[in-house]
Amino acid sequence: MFLNAGRNLLSDDMYYQQEEMRQLSVFLNERICQMKKEYIGKKKVVLVFCLCMGTLAVILLF
Repeated sequence: MFLNAGRNLLSDDMYYQQEEMRQLSVFLNERICQMKKEYIGKKKVVLVFCLCMGTLAVILLF
């Protein structure tokens, strides 16, 4: 009886841990996708800024 109760408790805990890991994985994947989009947006802004500064430097030098 005690062994069955212990086995059921471990089984329930294992299912709970699996669900928690799945939810954490989903959360992390969503967060990583969001961070990639932010990085790409910032990268484009920096690229345009560098292009504008380069163009301004060429205009001022000539």
